[in-house]
Amino acid sequence: MRITFLECGASPRPTGGARVLYEHANRLVARGHAVSVVHPVYPESRPGFLAGLKQGGRHKRWARTGEWSPRAWMDVDPRVDSLWTPDLSSAHVPEGDVVIAAHWRAVAPMNALSPAHGARVFFSRQWDFAEFAELEPGVRKAWAAPCFKMVVNRRAAELARVFGPRPWLAPHGLDSRAWDIDVPLADRDPDLLITPWRAARTKGFHDVLDACELARRERPTLRLLTFGTEPMSIRLPHWVTHVPAPDRPALRALYNRASVFVGAGHNEGWGLAASEAGLCGAALALTDNPGHAEYADHERTALVSPIREPAALAVNILALAERLSLRQRLALAARAKLSTFTWERASRTFEAGLMACIEAETPRAVAS
Repeated sequence: MRITFLECGASPRPTGGARVLYEHANRLVARGHAVSVVHPVYPESRPGFLAGLKQGGRHKRWARTGEWSPRAWMDVDPRVDSLWTPDLSSAHVPEGDVVIAAHWRAVAPMNALSPAHGARVFFSRQWDFAEFAELEPGVRKAWAAPCFKMVVNRRAAELARVFGPRPWLAPHGLDSRAWDIDVPLADRDPDLLITPWRAARTKGFHDVLDACELARRERPTLRLLTFGTEPMSIRLPHWVTHVPAPDRPALRALYNRASVFVGAGHNEGWGLAASEAGLCGAALALTDNPGHAEYADHERTALVSPIREPAALAVNILALAERLSLRQRLALAARAKLSTFTWERASRTFEAGLMACIEAETPRAVAS
C-alpha cells in the first residue's frame, strides 16, 4: 500500500501522538508499504497577513534546520518519507492508496483531496470533545465527515457510534523492553510520586498538585517528581522537583525511583506516560478517562478516581504510599496487563484497518 499520514503541524519535541504515528510508520515500511507523513505549516485555512508572515518565516527556517521533524528525538526508519509543507492541499500531499488524517483539524483538508490520494481515514488518537468547548463545532464536523474512522480506545469507539458505524479499534502498542523494572518495588521510597508536566488544563497537572497538598496534610513526607518537554510556566511548591526533557534512559530511571505514578488527565487517548511508568513498576493512581480505562481496572491494576476530584485522588495516593503490599500487587498486575499491548499486535491491527477501509471504498464489479 501507498500510505499517507496527515499531521496538523510540526513535531519539534516529544509528544505521545507523534510517537504513536511514527511507530506505526516504522512498522508499515518494514512490511513493504510506502509511507509518507505530511507536516503542514497551515493545517487548515491560512492565517491573516501578519500571522502568515511569521509562520512563513518559520516554514523557511525550519525547512533549513529540520526542527519540524521528530527525527531529532526518536528513531525514524529512513524509508519513511517525512514532508514539511506549506499546507495540506493536493499539490503537497502524495497520491496513494490511503490517506489518514491523524488529527481532527486534518479531516477537512483530507476530504478536499482528489480521489487519486486514496481512501480516507480519520485516525483519532483521543476523544476530542472533552478538550475545549470552543472547539466542539470543528470536532463535530470532523466526526460527521464521510470517511472511515479509527480510534485507540473502547470508550471512544462506543461514543463515536452517534456519528455512524462503530469505528475500527486500533489500540496502541508499548515496548516492554524499553520500559522495565530495574529497582525492586520494595526498595523504592514509598513517599516518592511522579507525574508528567503538561500546561494544558485537561492534563490535570493542577489536580495532581491539589491532591498531593491534601495527602501531605496526613503524610507530610510525600514528594513529587515531575518531568516534561514543555517549559515550566508555574511556580512549584518546595516538595516538587522538576526534571526538564529527560531522554528515554533518564526517564526510565525516574520511573524506577518512584513508588507511585499519579495521572489526573481529564481526557486521554491512552496515557502513554502512565503506561511507561506502569511497565517500570510504579503503582498507578489514575483518573477515570477513556485512555486510562484500557489498562486501569480499579483495585486490580490501579486505584482509579473520578476526573477533577483531587480529594478522591488524594485518598488513593495515601493508600498506595502507606501499603507496600497494595503497591506491589497492583504494580505487578498492571505490568502484566500492559505487556499484552505489543507493537507487533498494534501495527497488525492498524494495517488491517487500513485494508478494510480500502476494500470498503473499492467499487464492486456488478455481475452480468
